[in-house]
Amino acid sequence: MKKTSDSTQSPDTLKLKKHRLIIAVLSVLAVLLLLAGLARLIGPPLLNAVRNKESFRLWIDAQGPWKYLIMVGIMTAQIIVALVPGAPVEMAAGYAFGLWGGVGLCLIGTAIGNAFSFNCWKADGSVDQDKLNACYVLATKFFNDDTYNAEQMASNTMPSIKGFEVGVEDPNQKVVIDVFFNASNVQLWYDQYLPASVTEVHKNSMTELFGLSKTPLEVGQAHDAAMQAALAQ
Repeated sequence: MKKTSDSTQSPDTLKLKKHRLIIAVLSVLAVLLLLAGLARLIGPPLLNAVRNKESFRLWIDAQGPWKYLIMVGIMTAQIIVALVPGAPVEMAAGYAFGLWGGVGLCLIGTAIGNAFSFNCWKADGSVDQDKLNACYVLATKFFNDDTYNAEQMASNTMPSIKGFEVGVEDPNQKVVIDVFFNASNVQLWYDQYLPASVTEVHKNSMTELFGLSKTPLEVGQAHDAAMQAALAQ
């Protein structure tokens, strides 16, 4: 197909292209400004949260009634902007609002962030139920069907579904598959099943790791020592 040069296009077509280009450039600039604003607003408090949880609690308390909206907004931004790490935000919410308060605010922020991420809104700002339904089908059916699992296998990712291990040819993956499918139990979120004493070490170690006061090696050694002490009791 022969490409049409700008000289042969109508003035209206050229004007429309120019208009779209301006909108695209302004949109990129707006996103960059938004990211810069978010970094300036939530960057220092989050760093303080992982280095000194008391300083974050004092900062968020100083915001008065707005602190709840600010925390939800931070969590929402964390979902939408992949560059914002989730663990420090969740820990900060727990520091500032306690267990249930932090969980509640994080869940609200997560729901709002996911709605924006999936673009489940209409032009008038109301929820687009059709898109929400499509997201549900995507999560509950497509991510569990044979076509998706076959695509996972093709990209050397191992689905955790019996039957697909037969097609694994890589020797290293076969070792992982054998351990996985022959295990008596598999716990994805291992920290939920740690003894209370080890959980405390895990929480503090993550704070120190994000705060750059401990290396990953030191964190691993602290975990091992805490687990050995718990098993010895």
